[in-house]
Amino acid sequence: MRLLLDTHVLIWWDEGAPLSKKAMEAIRDAEQVYVPLRLAHTEILAELPTHHGDPFDRMLVAQARAEGLTLVTRDWTLLRRYGVRVLKA
Repeated sequence: MRLLLDTHVLIWWDEGAPLSKKAMEAIRDAEQVYVPLRLAHTEILAELPTHHGDPFDRMLVAQARAEGLTLVTRDWTLLRRYGVRVLKA
């Protein structure tokens, strides 16, 4: 599995803060874990509906769509409305 970590998940994972068992296992066993942003992702961002007002979360959705990634986040209930694969942190 290829994962994209929401910023809070990256910080919590780095600090050893509690994440769901499923998220911890997925991060540990992931083929690749992504956190960077590319300019090409902004093209997808412009096409997204505004289900969620946070611009950075919308950028994560665009990244996940562009790269075919599973997004690990605590905001999964809102972000799954964009049709991306999400994993509850």
